[in-house]
Amino acid sequence: MKMRIVYFSGTGNTLLVAQSMAKAFQRMKGFEVILSPVEEFMSPYGETSIAEDVLGIGYPIYDLEAPPVIKKFIHGLKKLESPMPCFIFSTYTSMRLDCDNHTARLLESSNYQSILQVGFKAPAAAFALYGNFPGLIASRIQRFEKGILKKIDVFCQDFYRAYASFTATPFRPNYRLSPLHKLAKNLSNLTLGNIFYKNLRISEACLACAACARSCPEGNIEIIDGRARVKIENGCLRCLRCVQLCPQKAINFTSAPRRADYSRAEGRALFEALGQ
Repeated sequence: MKMRIVYFSGTGNTLLVAQSMAKAFQRMKGFEVILSPVEEFMSPYGETSIAEDVLGIGYPIYDLEAPPVIKKFIHGLKKLESPMPCFIFSTYTSMRLDCDNHTARLLESSNYQSILQVGFKAPAAAFALYGNFPGLIASRIQRFEKGILKKIDVFCQDFYRAYASFTATPFRPNYRLSPLHKLAKNLSNLTLGNIFYKNLRISEACLACAACARSCPEGNIEIIDGRARVKIENGCLRCLRCVQLCPQKAINFTSAPRRADYSRAEGRALFEALGQ
């Protein structure tokens, strides 16, 4: 069975989960897995066709929804004549609610049927960079959930069984939506959107290395007159990728002082420490 896992990862947390999930499926008999960042499918020309038998989609949750880049990918999928089984996995810090069911409904419109969803608690990069929390709170929001590798293995086994059932009997999706979704989404955007992610600023420390422009999934940063510039104020995904990758620490959100870093190596260390 051929499987394509498409993921988006800002600071690396979802990538760690996607890589571990791909390895878990490959350890199972009969799976051939291709792991792809969603940016590979961001061509403005035509529809996207998935040639594999199964599609997996992974992303971090922003304001209780999938990132816009994932939604663009889903909207660009070619509508299928026959349903294709798929699964959804997400990473989050505080609340997941019904986010993945919203994503499943988007997929369903193109006849991709999500037969299993799962969420994984992960560190909050924004809090690591800008937050100043007491030790107990920090220890809860700055870590992956304990036993995450075991949870990934169990999910893969569950999906294998769900896939067997999908091919044997008609699938009846039930993607229930929470009545609290809109309220929680607006509250998240009001607080995080106006505290941690308000206005992307690039300081005079910028050396125009273009690491930010190359990595921005929205193409919202360009190099002009020897310095990185933001094309559209608040026109980004708030993924923090440019903040993380800037060698000069010249890119930041908000007027809050930057207190620390959150490198991909640090994320991997946290993942491996609590993964077992």
